[in-house]
Amino acid sequence: MKRKLCSLLLLLGLCAALVLPAFAQTYLGVASNVMDIENLLTREEYDALEEKALQISEQYHCMVYIVTVWDYRDYDLRSVEYAAETIYRERDLGWGEDHTGILLLLSMKERDYDLCAYGDWAHYAYTDYGKEKLADRFLDNFREDDWYGGFSDYLDYCAVMMEKAAAGNPLDVGSEPVPVAPVIAGCFGVSFVVALIVCLVLRGSMKSVKEASAAGNYVKRDGVRFTRREDRYLTTTHSRVYSPVNKSGGSGGGTTINSGGFSHSGGKF
Repeated sequence: MKRKLCSLLLLLGLCAALVLPAFAQTYLGVASNVMDIENLLTREEYDALEEKALQISEQYHCMVYIVTVWDYRDYDLRSVEYAAETIYRERDLGWGEDHTGILLLLSMKERDYDLCAYGDWAHYAYTDYGKEKLADRFLDNFREDDWYGGFSDYLDYCAVMMEKAAAGNPLDVGSEPVPVAPVIAGCFGVSFVVALIVCLVLRGSMKSVKEASAAGNYVKRDGVRFTRREDRYLTTTHSRVYSPVNKSGGSGGGTTINSGGFSHSGGKF
């Protein structure tokens, strides 16, 4: 009897061992935008991030992923970048036939991260410069172990970058407005003071000058006889110079794509 009971418990244990990985694959695997293998999130946080990531992916036809692992070397020994590519390929990620998407991978053992993009549309939206700005949005949270806050900021800024790209203005070198307002204000103030001083000096030097009522009175008429004097407006000339707008983002912009078709940006958090 005890042998039968032990055998039954062993069988149940084996079934559980098979069922749990299957559940993990559904919860964390190919069907998910958020693959929190290290369980950094609560179920409520996971659900909120999954819903947001799915909405962004469907709106812009570019999948947005989050993956957390303990050690990237479990997927590829070479680097965290190669590990991100391996996960992307093996799980058949991306939108449509082009597999377009971006993936944020966190490797917790040594606190490595990688932003990995694939597909023409993703490379257009997530430039090298854009990935750096995207990382700035979540690294401060991750350094404080605020995982949900960092992932939420990541998704929010992904939506901003996709919106800019959809409008034909991807975030790239030179595409952000330069904060010139303080400089302009300072220049205006200096110019105003200089102009005021010049006007006061000219006014003081011309106190003895009497304004004439006609242009002819300003001409020296020694030896010249004027039979007719008129003030007549002729024309005004305007000069306009066309300056084309550079939409390429300036030199040094764009996206660096490796031989495997991926672009990356990574580091420590």
